[in-house]
Formats: sequence, C-alpha cells, structure tokens
Amino acid sequence: TVQPDQSANFINGVWRGEVTIFQEYTNDRITVTEDGGTSTGTSNQFDVIAAPGIRIINFKPMQGDTLTPLQTVTTDQTVDWFLKMSVENLGSAPVRLDSIRLQFIVNGILRDDYTVSFPDTFLTSRNDTLAGGAIDSLLITVNTTGHDAGSATVQSFLYLSNTQTGSSLSDHALTTLTVQTPAQLVITGVYPSLNEVTRGQDVNWTVSVVVNNVGESDVLVDSTAADTTLSFTIGTGWQIGRPLEFAGGGWFLSGGETDTLIYTVETTGDGEAGVCTINASVTGTEVNTGRSLADNTSDGGWGEVLIENPASLSVFQVENLALNSPYVDTNQNFPIKVTLVNTGGDGIHNVEVNLSSNGSSTFPPLTLLNSIAGGDTESVEIFITASYGINPSEVFTATAEGYADNTNIHLLSSNPI
Repeated sequence: TVQPDQSANFINGVWRGEVTIFQEYTNDRITVTEDGGTSTGTSNQFDVIAAPGIRIINFKPMQGDTLTPLQTVTTDQTVDWFLKMSVENLGSAPVRLDSIRLQFIVNGILRDDYTVSFPDTFLTSRNDTLAGGAIDSLLITVNTTGHDAGSATVQSFLYLSNTQTGSSLSDHALTTLTVQTPAQLVITGVYPSLNEVTRGQDVNWTVSVVVNNVGESDVLVDSTAADTTLSFTIGTGWQIGRPLEFAGGGWFLSGGETDTLIYTVETTGDGEAGVCTINASVTGTEVNTGRSLADNTSDGGWGEVLIENPASLSVFQVENLALNSPYVDTNQNFPIKVTLVNTGGDGIHNVEVNLSSNGSSTFPPLTLLNSIAGGDTESVEIFITASYGINPSEVFTATAEGYADNTNIHLLSSNPI
C-alpha cells in the first residue's frame, strides 16, 4: 500500500510530493491513474527496503553457563555473571556495534563499584556487524559485584551505526535482580536426645545439629563431606547413621533459614565413662558464587552426654528383723529386710524383689521398688508369715530383677542371698 493514495492537482502536467510505502518489495512500481479518465502512467522500477532501526528484544541476567536465568548475586562477588542482550536489526542495511553503557542502581542509588567487561562482537556471528533483519546477542560480563545489598536495576544503553549511511541507531532496556549479603553457616546448638547413655550401648539415640544461614545468599550443604559430621571426646567404636536430608527436607538453606540435621547413634563408644562432649561440623557451598563455607562447634555450641557404665543389680544383704531374730514363733508375721545394690553407672527401674525359702513360710507377691540409681543401694522390708510347723533351720533367699534406664535391658540379680 502507498499513502497518499490520491494526489493534489497537477501543475503543468507535473505533481511532486512525498509518499510512504509500508512494506519491503523488490522491483516495485507506482501506477498513476487520472481521476475520471483513462490516462495512466507507471514509474520506473525501484526496491523498497526496510527503514533503519534496532530493537533490544530481551535483556536479562544469566548464570555462568550463559543459558540459565539469574535472579540473585552476592555483594562483592568476584565470580563472573552475565547480562545477555538480544538485539534485532529492524532494517535491511547492516549495522555495526559502537558501544554499550550500563547503570547499576541499588535501592534507588546509582552505584559505581561494579566492574564490567563489554563485548566487541555479537555472540553468534562473532563479528561486530548485525545483518539486516537478523537477531543476535551481546554478552556482557560482570566481573565484580558492588558492595551494597538490595533490589537492583540494571539499565542498558546500546549504540550502533548504519554501515550504509553512517547514521547512529540506539535503544535502551532494563532488568532487575537481587543483590544479597554473603551466606554464612552457623551451628547454633547440638542436642542429644538422651542426657545419659551407656558405654557400648547398641540401642539407638539421636543427636540434632541446628544449622542457621545468617546471610541472604542460598547455601547447598554438602551431605557427603567428611567435615559434615559429629565427633566425640571419649569412647571408641562409635557408629553413626548420617541424615538423608535436613529435617525440613533437602540440603538447601535459604538466606536466614534454620534447619536441623538429625544423626542416629547406632553404637555408643565404649572403653570410658564420663561426660562426653559432642562436637559438630558442617560444610557447604554458596549457590551464587560457589564459595566454600564451613562452621564447627570448637568455639561453642557443642552438646554433652553422660556416658555411664552398664547397670549391675545385686542382692547385698537379707536380714531377719523379728524382735527375737533369728527365732520366730510358728505362724508369726515378721519382716525380712532385703538390701539391693546397683554397682554400675546406669540406673535401674521397675525393680522387683522375690523371696523364697526352703521351708513352708508364706510370702507376698513380688515386691516393687521404683528405681535404683547408679552406685546406690536401696532396701525394702517384706512381711512374711512363718510356717505352721516347727522348722529349726529355714533359710530365706532373695532375688531381684529390673530394667536398665538407658537401654531397657532386662537385668537379673547376679547373686541370690
């Protein structure tokens, strides 16, 4: 189509004026037809080419592979990241790259502490010229990120020149991303599920390690590293089951996030009893930069557990407390005192005492003691009824049983008395 589609009056058979043709065409002609008449005329052939112009069709931050979009970087980051600018030549004449200018604005303030390397060729063609109608990209390298964190806007200004006319062409675009403070791993506490355990114990217990990322940049914690583990100050033969992920899932810690690593102690160390310090260490990688991060509890935050010797239940003494002991009357109701001792370190609970004799005296059902702490003795008086017949040498025997506090192992007294 052509505009205008009707001319003004001819003067001396001639009309001069500007017309606009709206599409590209090769060997085009303009035909003129007289209004109300039959006279026509045709122009010479000519080519209609696209008007010169350029357009930035995409401008966004990219990761190191230059293919994956980037949303966050870290303050003072020295690992390169990229700004990818896709450019279209709207005209038919080639255009040549002149210059690129950038502005970094963080929290509304224009920054001058970014270091940038500008390209001198287009990415695909590998030269400085963009053909007519072509699309290609420019890859800008950000070598150093500025000092301030916050919401960042990057403004770009692109300048090219028409290779046929020398005229200057330009366009501008902007993109946004977030500049974050550096990640920092901090172990805030180590918490055993039990306060007391038994050396050599094979009943599972757990240790929870609470980890906080006090920075803004994300961290990928290394789940397999030898430095993401526990250590114990006493005992040998520790067997530890490593966590499969954080309690909250996965191995990532976002900026400001706190999560917990839960280790399972499958075998408690043997060989020494006492207070055991549990130290933890953790390693990871800052996602934005690949920077290695680590923390441990050498300066604080460790946990403690008391490692005890195994519980051991014994009958220490059996006494006849009758007023005329060791003599009693037939059918007399009198007390027998049984003293028990726990020679181990672990406590014993649900302790039951059983009395028997080689005679015909009668006894109550099993007598229950609540518990015996490690190293303690406990006594119980049990009232029995003497036999109906005379027995000059009846002997009473006491046995006991219970359960170890730490392991719930069933224990029997080692020496009936």
